[in-house]
Amino acid sequence: MSRLVTFGCSHTRGEGVDDPSTESWPAYLGENLGMEVVNKGADGVSNKFIQHEVVNFKFQPDDTVAILWTYPDRTCVFESATECSVTMVPKSLHPLTEHYYKHYHTSYNADFESKVIIHQVNSFLHQKYLPVYNLPILKMLVSNFELIDFDYVNIFFSNFLNDPKYPYGHNKHAGPLANRFYAKEVYKHIYTHGQKEK
Repeated sequence: MSRLVTFGCSHTRGEGVDDPSTESWPAYLGENLGMEVVNKGADGVSNKFIQHEVVNFKFQPDDTVAILWTYPDRTCVFESATECSVTMVPKSLHPLTEHYYKHYHTSYNADFESKVIIHQVNSFLHQKYLPVYNLPILKMLVSNFELIDFDYVNIFFSNFLNDPKYPYGHNKHAGPLANRFYAKEVYKHIYTHGQKEK
């Protein structure tokens, strides 16, 4: 059975729902596509962390990849290929993180790093001939897709997260309804894209 392999932060892992294996957006999208789901989402991670996960993942030839790219101002430090020692998220109380955002972080640098990361990951996956769907979490991330021509889904997870029609789940994350409708819209894009390719 073909697999849908998803990468992202807590919004991909399914932080807001009781059962991520059935109520996260990857679970709903996999159901719509008729694919087994491998959900590699992790809480609080950065685009750099997502890049590291993609590069080190053991893909199969018939995998389909979907990446919900997260907020550019996050970053991390790797100790080794298996250990991320520090995850840096704005407003964290960790002393190193406070120091980083006070003295080193700039919006331009964060956006530029995310742009380079996104393009490297797409080049890496295209060399493996794997279909990849880039999902920007926010509309402002569209500027990170400018360097080369590749597909991104013009549907923003934050629209579903902030829409009162879709009640919050746990910890101000998307509940099952938001995840289901987001996955439905992504599926429509994938289906339409696939039809045009034929």
